[in-house]
Amino acid sequence: MYKDTHTRTEKRGVVHRKETNVNIYSKVHEREYNRVYLTTSIALYGWIRNVCY
Repeated sequence: MYKDTHTRTEKRGVVHRKETNVNIYSKVHEREYNRVYLTTSIALYGWIRNVCY
């Protein structure tokens, strides 16, 4: 009985840890994507401005 609940708790801990890792990864990825998007849009804006004017 005790052993069963113990393993279940351990499994839940592992699953929780995996979910946390995914969340951290997606947050970092999102920040990286936003930074790339910003720099690209700024560069495009500058290029278009140079070409047009």
